Amino acid sequence: NYLLAGSEGTLAVITGVTVRLLPAPAEVRTAWITFDSTVDACEGVQAILAAGVLPRALELLDTNALRIAGGGAALLLEVDGPVGTAAPQLERAVDVLGERPLAVRPADTAEKTAALWELRRRASDEIKQPFAHHLSEDIAVPTGRLAELLRRLGDLAATTPELTVVAYGHAGDGNLHVNLLYDDPDLGRRVRLLSEQVFRLALDLGGTITGEHGIGLLKRPYLAWEQDATALSLQRAVKQALDPAGILNPDKVL
Repeated sequence: NYLLAGSEGTLAVITGVTVRLLPAPAEVRTAWITFDSTVDACEGVQAILAAGVLPRALELLDTNALRIAGGGAALLLEVDGPVGTAAPQLERAVDVLGERPLAVRPADTAEKTAALWELRRRASDEIKQPFAHHLSEDIAVPTGRLAELLRRLGDLAATTPELTVVAYGHAGDGNLHVNLLYDDPDLGRRVRLLSEQVFRLALDLGGTITGEHGIGLLKRPYLAWEQDATALSLQRAVKQALDPAGILNPDKVL
């Protein structure tokens, strides 16, 4: 039995935990797949998942991210399983992409796999380096809405030419990091308002205003956009009943 209310340690009471150990995968296969457009890459994500392939990782770098770091849009796809199963999974995933990819770059050694993951890890720093200021947001939508999300983010970016919008992240979960990049400090207020539109967009598409980093202090004013007054009141009542002194992560979310 367990009870969780709020997030980030606001209130957590756990009375029992069952742990199931899984063996390390016997086989892993990785590929870097490039596309002409971000929409093609997002449609590729949906095609892979719809085919029943369950990747251990499916990372997206959108057109702007790859333009800054080298051009194009890309997916980093990784699958695993018992001996003899990972390679066929990778082949199936590539097959269902059809004509969408520009190129498929499989990694056939541990060193090549590490090099592909290094490309992905560098993305966060490299996209920010050319700009004086950035605001990074973390949202998630159903994977079938990724392409629409990226299209509408492009429309949003077009309203402010001085702003560059870059998205990358865990496409297999529908979780993307949306970065608003700019140089003019006078754009700060405008960028904050645009970030609120990003939250609204995620909710319009059936998603959430936070994918993996929690509400935190900065997103606390927007929590009511996603959870109605009844849900929030219930969580506050539970917290008050079990933490009347307010010592569990005070003044955070609830």
